[in-house]
Amino acid sequence: MSDFPPAVDADRISHWPVVDEVGDRVGVIVALYADVESGNLQWAGVDSGLAGRRRHLVPLAGAFVGDGFLQVGYAKERIERSPVPDDAADLVHEVEQALYRHFGLPWLDEQVGSGHEPDDGAETAHKILVHRPSLLERIGYA
Repeated sequence: MSDFPPAVDADRISHWPVVDEVGDRVGVIVALYADVESGNLQWAGVDSGLAGRRRHLVPLAGAFVGDGFLQVGYAKERIERSPVPDDAADLVHEVEQALYRHFGLPWLDEQVGSGHEPDDGAETAHKILVHRPSLLERIGYA
């Protein structure tokens, strides 16, 4: 998977709305996942539904950074049917590989090392919790 633009930092896009390929709202960014080896952002954890009761991961490759929103190149229905990782954990090999398959992304040998498959429990991406601004921060008083 190609990397998300490195100039975009996690704090800047935290809690931005995410829209699908046609502009329909999917949810809000609540976590980001960075590749273990490169440190590049690869996945966004998006809360959807009432009170964020559903969490989905969506690839950041090819995403468009708009003015206060992130547009991804997938339909909302496909995002909502994606495999759901353990909320508290980093991504493990088996879950990330299922996500690649679900989104039709190529799984390349160089992503897992020189032609070998890591254990299913091996971490492939670290979860970065995004800072949720307080009400005072949102209105510029903090």
